[in-house]
Amino acid sequence: MFNLIVAAICIVVVAILAVAGIFYGGSAFSIANDKGRYAQYLNHGEQIAAAIKFYQTDKGQSPSGSASELVQILSQPDAGGRTYLSSTPVGDWYVTEGIIYRKLLDNGECKRMNVVAGKDISQASASEGCPPCDDATFSDWPACARTTIN
Repeated sequence: MFNLIVAAICIVVVAILAVAGIFYGGSAFSIANDKGRYAQYLNHGEQIAAAIKFYQTDKGQSPSGSASELVQILSQPDAGGRTYLSSTPVGDWYVTEGIIYRKLLDNGECKRMNVVAGKDISQASASEGCPPCDDATFSDWPACARTTIN
């Protein structure tokens, strides 16, 4: 009988620990996931910028076309068998006037990326943590971050 009581208590304790782990550990997992996604976005933007610079150096001109066509041009082997991007970056990338940026999925993702980057989202409270990118105050925020091509 004593073993049964001890086993029941152990099961209850393990269940409580499992629930606490899910509750408290879940937020740590989502923060780590957001940090990884933020780093991935920054990395992909830098890769596209470097590929464009390499293309310009190699061909003597900038690649032309829409952003999706540009990423495809840089990802496919050219006549010499060279590729400028080893893999195609995921997402909707925009390349305009020497600036590269990736559109975030929604205001929720925008807010999470700004929090991960250490921005005070109360400054952009009117837009639920996702600032207007045409305001120079927010030019370095993740939702507005742009990689320049020089």
